[in-house]
Amino acid sequence: MPDADGRQGKSQGKSSIVHRASTHRGRAKPPYAYSVNLPNEGKMMVEALHRRSWWKEAATLGTYNFWWGPNGERFDFKKMTTGARQLVNRLEDHKEICTKNNLALNLQSYARLNNIDASTIIPTTIVLNNGGESGSKQLHMRQSDFNKAAKAREDDKIENKHLSGNIWIVKPAGRNRGIGIEVLKGFKDVDNFIKKQNVSSQWVVQKYLEDPMLIHNCKFDIRQLILITPEKEVFMYENSYVRTSATEYSKDTMDRAVHLVNDYVQKHEDNYGKYEDANKLSFDEFREILKAHGKSFDDDIYPQMMEATRHVFRS
Repeated sequence: MPDADGRQGKSQGKSSIVHRASTHRGRAKPPYAYSVNLPNEGKMMVEALHRRSWWKEAATLGTYNFWWGPNGERFDFKKMTTGARQLVNRLEDHKEICTKNNLALNLQSYARLNNIDASTIIPTTIVLNNGGESGSKQLHMRQSDFNKAAKAREDDKIENKHLSGNIWIVKPAGRNRGIGIEVLKGFKDVDNFIKKQNVSSQWVVQKYLEDPMLIHNCKFDIRQLILITPEKEVFMYENSYVRTSATEYSKDTMDRAVHLVNDYVQKHEDNYGKYEDANKLSFDEFREILKAHGKSFDDDIYPQMMEATRHVFRS
């Protein structure tokens, strides 16, 4: 399978061509039809479409070029019109990369099948199929992996640059908005936490990156928007954004506001918006911050983002 630069890669028969997309939209064409379900953020989508004269509301659900539904609403891909160009804010079989447990398992399998050192693309990760005593037993079966990851090794792998302590992040497999995530120190704390969880729950236990890049001495993450074509080409939208925390980073506290930049967590903090409006940065603003610290977004950061995206969609 060709890479973005045209070279052949071992990708298990799945397309992984990653492109850098711009905001250029070309000439407006005759009106397209959209179908948007309105709860919550759907209203914002409709307002955006109303500002674009070439988009009109679909008369019926079956006559759309663009379908948008809120998180959790199912889309039946069998109803897509054969031969027609249609866009939906869904990815078929999305659970394979949109749930934390499946993403981890698929990346580990992809690395193993393609002779890639998994630690260069994902921190040491243990997937537990249950909580409670059953989950605890699964965790104990992987204790050697846990102990190995908790000690810095001599080689220069990406993960080892962040192994200054023994901090782990524990995440429920299928939740979002930071709900249920805990940052814990050491095997005992993780084990005690898992024992208290429902036996039917699933968990991802992952080595925490303890020495992250910071902005204003606070954590951040990058929210990269992606478009996938029917031909399985992947386009990365250039004007995506960065989410930040307004609480100074420290490894000495397990305060969720320090470690999680999710809006659901940050918006309840008194210092929300202290450095950036709504704790958000555009890529242009991020560029300027990096430039002031002698780094280049386009040369240092974005190529790594493209490589990470390539790994995810090949997995």
